[in-house]
Amino acid sequence: MMIEKRYQPRMDTRIEAEIRYRERSFPAMVTDLSSGGLRLRTRSLQIPRGNMVEIRFRHGGKEWQLRGLVVEQPGNSEVCVMFQEPQPALFEQVSRMPASVIPGHSAGPRKAA
Repeated sequence: MMIEKRYQPRMDTRIEAEIRYRERSFPAMVTDLSSGGLRLRTRSLQIPRGNMVEIRFRHGGKEWQLRGLVVEQPGNSEVCVMFQEPQPALFEQVSRMPASVIPGHSAGPRKAA
């Protein structure tokens, strides 16, 4: 059984993004989002825990540019980032647009444990 470590509800998403690390940009997909952070799927990008990154994407007609700390890298193709500043407006916007949810997943936020 997996224990939830987050305090905010989260939502499964599918938002094309760009992650900047060491002055280089890499394509990514936001697959999980809360007001406190997100999970990105990448193509074999290794970013050690504790490094700062910048995430850029467009959603709901707005350009988002967020800084955060890599807190986990569960595999070669995933990066978990905690935002430098909480983003409740972003979470609210994404939760109102069910088209951004991955098909087959629930259309609303998941409850934190």
